[in-house]
Amino acid sequence: MALSPLKLFPLVTLFIFNAVVFSFYEVNESVQMIQASNKTPKQFLSSLSSSAALKLVIVNAPVLIINTVFNFDLFLFNFYFLIYNLLMLATVIVLKYADYQYKKQGNSIQIKLIIMILGLFIPYLSPLTLIFYVQSRAEAIKNLNNYLDDRHS
Repeated sequence: MALSPLKLFPLVTLFIFNAVVFSFYEVNESVQMIQASNKTPKQFLSSLSSSAALKLVIVNAPVLIINTVFNFDLFLFNFYFLIYNLLMLATVIVLKYADYQYKKQGNSIQIKLIIMILGLFIPYLSPLTLIFYVQSRAEAIKNLNNYLDDRHS
């Protein structure tokens, strides 16, 4: 926050922080933790996404607000940065559960993550993130049905 008067330094710092947050969603938890939620797949994804989004906003918003105060010409980019990172977070979560398999440690979402990160700097690629989200959300709900639906046990 102290370096907010510098135009891009806070954004680089937030970018690195957000990348670390995204990496938390690449490692699979045990199936028991998922089943302990006692939620439908849609409820599970929704609660996980909203909880993660709230945490991301709590960390990102103050820095972006201060950066906007010092550099008002970056207002639109700061707004895009926050919204796009929230979309990337939701997409990483649904990508994880679209590929989730019991007893599998990680997911192979790195290529899509690289494309999404490029969308932050090349806005023409940002619609791909929305496409990844819509496509993977349906796959995640279908996949989570295997673990959350009592009839499959």
